[in-house]
Amino acid sequence: MTTSRVAIKEKLSQLLGEYATDPCCQEVLVFLRRHPHARFSRLAIVHAANSRRLYVEQALSHLTNSGVIRRHIENNVPFYSLKEQV
Repeated sequence: MTTSRVAIKEKLSQLLGEYATDPCCQEVLVFLRRHPHARFSRLAIVHAANSRRLYVEQALSHLTNSGVIRRHIENNVPFYSLKEQV
């Protein structure tokens, strides 16, 4: 395993520990980590997280405000991705 992959896994483990009390945040992080170079709509993340829409929206808002994920706007539609350093 390369040094950068080890660093990424360690960072993800740290983030999952920080959000241990919020299972929806954890689910969103794990999903986005599986696809580190992709962007997903809120609806796609709701389906992938297998959670209620309200909880996913709250998790996305919290993770975006915390600087863990990035929100992109394309044609007035928000898309979310994991930040590069995570």
